[in-house]
Amino acid sequence: MSSIQQLKDRQKDIRKQLERGVKAATALKKRIQSKEREIQALKKQLAAVEGGSATAIVGVKRVRNKINQRDLVVQILKESKKPLSLDEIMQRMIAKGYKFASQAPKRALSVTIYPDKKTFKKVGRSMFTLKK
Repeated sequence: MSSIQQLKDRQKDIRKQLERGVKAATALKKRIQSKEREIQALKKQLAAVEGGSATAIVGVKRVRNKINQRDLVVQILKESKKPLSLDEIMQRMIAKGYKFASQAPKRALSVTIYPDKKTFKKVGRSMFTLKK
């Protein structure tokens, strides 16, 4: 075989390899896009389960509640005959239709309750009642 023919054959092999690489890259990009859509859907589901909103996801409006968080906690503790834990308060808030804007609703609830010593009384580990 002549050296020119060898160069042409080598050139064909390189083109084939390049085409395979481009096809593989395109397929990987499509898989990445698909997985990103799945991740976004999972984030929305997680936010719904946690009682939060998916405000971090582009295109989703922030949740607006009819009553503010502190006032709802006061209402829930007034209705309760006994002290409640943060988890119980959060569950009752969600049951009343409250939507948390935070991705960490328990932390947001803590930030509302712990510093407000005039309204809330800590009676145990993460247990609260209203101050009389």
